[in-house]
Amino acid sequence: MPLSQLADLLWGRVTRTAATVILAIVSTVGGTHRPWPWIIGAAAFLVVHSVVSATRDRSIVRRLGRDYDRVLTRVLQVVSDLGEIAADRYGLWIVDLYVPESRWSLKRAWPPLQRHRELSRQLSISLADARAQPPFIDPTVGPHGEAYSKSRPVLWIDEGVKPNLHPLS
Repeated sequence: MPLSQLADLLWGRVTRTAATVILAIVSTVGGTHRPWPWIIGAAAFLVVHSVVSATRDRSIVRRLGRDYDRVLTRVLQVVSDLGEIAADRYGLWIVDLYVPESRWSLKRAWPPLQRHRELSRQLSISLADARAQPPFIDPTVGPHGEAYSKSRPVLWIDEGVKPNLHPLS
């Protein structure tokens, strides 16, 4: 069994369910023969499992699931088509995929736990060198925020980029 499949099995739903059942059953045992190693072991595994699962779920491949290959192929096709439309100027175009992400922080005021939403760049495709976009963006400002908050595509042009459209000059 490949290592990735073993990791999927270990950090999957089946092992989480098994650990939960074990914890529930051994917790019912009372008296002097209470199986503390099993109780502590199952509880610790569930905590570690939750942390690992949360980290793994942040991966773009996992978030898009079966659609990842289809999305990647479509994004490459969009960049290619845009480059052809712009007289083979592929370096003018970049497509970035941002997904919403929550981050939690502690603060001294009430409520002490605060959630911040931001857009996290998970995929960046260009066929030639292009200007990189920031890895995290506030979802309330700029064209990225407009596209996210209004749930619609937004096309914008960076006026600071002035390509030379005359190949002989």
